[in-house]
Amino acid sequence: MAVTYNNSAANVNYLSAKTGLAPSVASAWLTNEGQSVGNPTNPLNIVKGGTPNQTGSVGAFGTYASPQAGLDAAAWLLKANTAYQGILVAIGVGSPVQQAQAIQNSPWAAGHYGNHNISDMVSSSGSTTPSGGASTPLTSTPSQTNPGTSATLGKLGINTDPTHILTESDIWKIAMQATQQDTTTPINANNQIYQGYLANLKGKTVAQMTADAASGVTYQQPGFTLPDVPGALMFLGVVAVGLVLILTGGIITLKRK
Repeated sequence: MAVTYNNSAANVNYLSAKTGLAPSVASAWLTNEGQSVGNPTNPLNIVKGGTPNQTGSVGAFGTYASPQAGLDAAAWLLKANTAYQGILVAIGVGSPVQQAQAIQNSPWAAGHYGNHNISDMVSSSGSTTPSGGASTPLTSTPSQTNPGTSATLGKLGINTDPTHILTESDIWKIAMQATQQDTTTPINANNQIYQGYLANLKGKTVAQMTADAASGVTYQQPGFTLPDVPGALMFLGVVAVGLVLILTGGIITLKRK
């Protein structure tokens, strides 16, 4: 059965510019996302219902208004689902090979691209045979070539010596860079993204951090999860009722006086 690959230069350049992935990584990723049934508007094989703005479906996979719209959806999904945070970290501070490894280590594709297919193509040190088949990325219920770790950290004003132990200021900048926020803002100790990075990076060296990025480590705040919507609404309802009772009791007390 013929397999279609949506790895045109236009798609590679657009994905790289949209996400910050190195062009070599964008190309290798697209090449490893083959389609047994052609679906050119969904180059990275996002499942049906996986993101907003789908126009229909081909089998189990969504369709979009254009290939660019499909790549926009992929970029959105990387940010919307914390399961892909390791990829964002690698984009922010990792080398192209580390970016590739982060994609492989993520749950974007159930087979993890054989744990080497994308990185092999990027490093040109192994097999360049694409894995084929479509991925089933986890969904959320919504350039320039990456200069590598040293250059990226240097631009953030962070010591690039591999033995340098990351400071709280360094970790704040890394957290803001990885989530595409303003790295020049003062440290906010209550920022939950920062708390997650701090818990995982405090005391680590630059070398250890880059190793984390390569292995797909995520830096969510330990134990922090978003509440489910019904539970949150119930909680707010209880709070509202409590406030009404308190206010009502206060009014009755005043009237009695």
